[in-house]
Amino acid sequence: MCSHPDHVILQNHIEICIDCGLMIRTVFNPSEMKLYVDFQKENIKYPYTRFKRFQNLVNCVVYGFENTNDKHMLKELATHRLDNVQDILKVMRSSPLVDKRYCSLRYFIKCFLPNYDFGHTMNRFQVKEKELLRTFKDIEFQLTRRGRTFINYRFMLDVLLYFFDLNEYRVFIKPLKCVKRLRNNIKVLNNCKIITVGGKALVIPEIFQMSQKSLFLPVGDPI
Repeated sequence: MCSHPDHVILQNHIEICIDCGLMIRTVFNPSEMKLYVDFQKENIKYPYTRFKRFQNLVNCVVYGFENTNDKHMLKELATHRLDNVQDILKVMRSSPLVDKRYCSLRYFIKCFLPNYDFGHTMNRFQVKEKELLRTFKDIEFQLTRRGRTFINYRFMLDVLLYFFDLNEYRVFIKPLKCVKRLRNNIKVLNNCKIITVGGKALVIPEIFQMSQKSLFLPVGDPI
């Protein structure tokens, strides 16, 4: 069961936790049904899926694509002089915005530090992207089948990048601070007993740490 306090009810009457993505229950009240003419007045909204959320995270973290949720932080950053990554992070951390958009660090670097050397291309990731996303779907299926709370998405992406030897892209992920939470995620993931398309078992060491080269960490500061 989900113990987080923040839930939201989607238009398809499904109540979900905005922290872990767990679908809590289906909420349906006939008195709230809308007529067809009412739906004509609204924009089409696609149902929430964990896979779509994970894909969006990949697009932000790995590719550095623009996201509509970035606009407020972009305005905030544009009012400051930004000479390096730490300048960007300093503004993001001190911002009064609730959503700091840490997942979009790569995009902000592309916007404000045009000469930044990322040190890699997207080719290696693109070769393994399909298998990585397929592995996520397998994990999602196993967790849903077992009725388990879903794993933190940042942790999931970091683990899969690690597993598929794509460590250069992990630097744009903000590590989890809570060691207990990290160990619990590792345990839940290993219990899924995932076998990838290539026939390799997805087993994460208990001593696994999220990227120690993360740009979110002070230089020389281990997790």
